[in-house]
Amino acid sequence: MNDELLARVGAWMAMDPDDVDRATIEKLIEEGDEAKIRHCFDPPLTFGTAGLRGPEMAGPAGMNRCTVRRATQGVVAWLGELGIDPARGVVVGREAALGLLDDFVTLGGHVVTPVVLWSSAPLTLKPDPAEVHEAWHASVADLDHPESPRPEAHPDGGEPILRMFARGQWINPPTAAWLYQFREVGLHGGVEIIMDDAEPAGIIVIDADLLVGEPVLDQLAGYAINYYEDFVKPAKTFRAPTDQERAAMTELAAKLKALPAGADAEAIQNEVFEV
Repeated sequence: MNDELLARVGAWMAMDPDDVDRATIEKLIEEGDEAKIRHCFDPPLTFGTAGLRGPEMAGPAGMNRCTVRRATQGVVAWLGELGIDPARGVVVGREAALGLLDDFVTLGGHVVTPVVLWSSAPLTLKPDPAEVHEAWHASVADLDHPESPRPEAHPDGGEPILRMFARGQWINPPTAAWLYQFREVGLHGGVEIIMDDAEPAGIIVIDADLLVGEPVLDQLAGYAINYYEDFVKPAKTFRAPTDQERAAMTELAAKLKALPAGADAEAIQNEVFEV
């Protein structure tokens, strides 16, 4: 076993917090199994279109506590280079966007576009005072309050104001209008076009933890599929695979065919990540 590989193995083990993974590598060194050691170390996992994914095993080529810790440290360092304070918490990217609600033009002429985002991680909301007046959670029960929406007379004699119940009180538009539209589209499967003429009062985040065990999850998934079928799929185009991609798919097909009957999901997943 060459010195360069042993040096990398030693450096990895020095920072690996997992006793079991370290013992696994130590055993491979004692056995002199260079092939298996290289399997665990070459090549290291990198981020792809689906994030950081790979077989669960010791070493930088697998998913384990040390790999996740290093990736997290890398993301934090990258955010720091961009001038973003990593202490602000969870980063919710474009892939988490479920869709948009209606644009709203404020009295000052600014256009506000409400974006519905999904996060499975618990969120601690910290609004930027330069951008957001207030940020808070709303429960599904509040969104579906039996008396919501409540129309009230406009103080200037215009169209009635739509109000929604949240946090033990009645919320004014436009936040109320966005809550109502989200409820009708996301929870009830309807289509609502809402326009109001009041200044924004806040931003709403629907926390995934509040939806666990609710039938609304099935509804949201169904709406996402319908959106894909109606708007994305008709205009979607595909290119021919490259030689490398074609070879990888051929290899994957052979590996899957070689699996024993009744192979569990983890075994199948590991074969996919191996290719």
